[in-house]
Amino acid sequence: MDIHPHKLSFNRRFAMVGFCLLTLAGATGCGGGGGIERAPVSGKVTFDGTPVEKGLIVMTPTGETKGPSSGAEIKNGEYSIPRETGLVPGTYKVEITASKSVGRIEVQGVAGATGGLSGSQTAENLVMYIPEKYNTQSTLTYTVKSGSNTENFTLVSK
Repeated sequence: MDIHPHKLSFNRRFAMVGFCLLTLAGATGCGGGGGIERAPVSGKVTFDGTPVEKGLIVMTPTGETKGPSSGAEIKNGEYSIPRETGLVPGTYKVEITASKSVGRIEVQGVAGATGGLSGSQTAENLVMYIPEKYNTQSTLTYTVKSGSNTENFTLVSK
């Protein structure tokens, strides 16, 4: 086997660059967080004692907290914001929305359409049932700490 010095040099440089990139990725994390510390947050959400079947939870930084907003779907009363899209330690405003079906409504189609969403048909009539004090006028806050976080939200209609 004949090894040429310039190939060996290239292979060593390639290996060194690869090693440096792996070291850098390990130091900053591979979660796309841009080198910021992110923490996962999960928990349960109930409304008047019943798990919220389907909804959305969003956490937005407040005050001195510098970092991204994040959120997750609520499914069967549970939510989970993973570390990759998690929150930096600090205080957040919490907004929770959910809707429920109250029957079906006639949907006016587009003239000339014969099917799909463009044609005349019925659709589920969804209404928001979580009060504004938990979403558009939210008074909920949560303080995220380093490491895993668990927070349950017990919402009431009155």
